[in-house]
Amino acid sequence: MWNRKLGILDLSYLNLRLFIGIFGVALPFILRIGSAVFPPDPYSVSAYYYSAMRNPLVASLCVLGAVLLTYRGYDPLDSWITNICGGSAIGVALFPTSNPGFKPTWVGHVHPFVAGIALAGQALIALQFTQSAPRVKATPWLDDVSRLCPRRRK
Repeated sequence: MWNRKLGILDLSYLNLRLFIGIFGVALPFILRIGSAVFPPDPYSVSAYYYSAMRNPLVASLCVLGAVLLTYRGYDPLDSWITNICGGSAIGVALFPTSNPGFKPTWVGHVHPFVAGIALAGQALIALQFTQSAPRVKATPWLDDVSRLCPRRRK
């Protein structure tokens, strides 16, 4: 655990991390509720691009991608993973999944790659965020021993 008091910047940074997590988890549910109001029901999250929920999907992916691109982690690995995931989330929004009526067709072939990178990146973010809090290298038993020992006075 952290051995210092959390400052206002620390709390806003932790809130940003919380926003990223809640936003990413809530997006499929928001799209599902929207498709219940505005049918038809698409077969995948990517297929929402061709439904009435296209604008919320694209806006959400762009916002999530921008937040991930501007996020700076505790170490370079955090920043690297979130930058790749943020760029690929924007890529998912800009390169929709294949549809027979959509031209140019090459756009639909790019979508699986950026979607795979985005999903893999989100999994890595989940694993990395659980391990990325700054850790104190002191041993707890040494602190207990030092409290018991009398201090020398000069």
